[in-house]
Amino acid sequence: MKSFKTLLPICIVLLPLACSDLDTNMFQEQVSIEESDIPQSEEIDLLQAQQIARTHLVLDKNLYVLKMNFEEAANYGISREIFTRLLHEVEEVNDFINDLRTKGEHVILQNPQEVKNNSKRPIKTRSESNTDILASGSLEVRNIQTEIGISAPAGSKKIVFKGSSRCFLTAIQIDCNGSTNTITSGPWIGSCSFQIPISPTLLKVRTFTLCSDGGSVQYFIYNHN
Repeated sequence: MKSFKTLLPICIVLLPLACSDLDTNMFQEQVSIEESDIPQSEEIDLLQAQQIARTHLVLDKNLYVLKMNFEEAANYGISREIFTRLLHEVEEVNDFINDLRTKGEHVILQNPQEVKNNSKRPIKTRSESNTDILASGSLEVRNIQTEIGISAPAGSKKIVFKGSSRCFLTAIQIDCNGSTNTITSGPWIGSCSFQIPISPTLLKVRTFTLCSDGGSVQYFIYNHN
């Protein structure tokens, strides 16, 4: 990915010829002191950088765009190395999306700005009692797509998925018996739920994410909505 560097104007201060070398040195020392007084953003780690960068991630023409430049990233304390890594990840995922489309795959992308807060709205149930849970389990979301059948016993009313992805860009998309919902991707932990109209039944569940790191999803089948 091409990097866009901000060009900073360089001001050249011309001192009168009558100034002595001592005066020049004193001037340079003063400039150095003033520059050191300028507060610098403390650099943050990758996880924090992902959280910030995700708020600037948008979906444009069915591809991901990170609406941030190096200068803005630095203001947040994101190092040049980490920001470059995030830019490369955006580029690689977009290339992967285009490859899938070239092969005829139908790829549905979730706008990050529409799902970024869903982890703050956890699925609530009427009771926290374990007796409300008829079945539970977990599955790993890896290799782009995972398909699994989950048995819902008699009396099942709802299945709740809770999980997280180590991917910066994409959410975990879950298709349950033809209905689609989304869990926001890391570093947040999100949740979503599906109604089970008939039981017992075999739920056909497919998960989809655009990075090989994937994530993990737990599921809980409840006897109430």
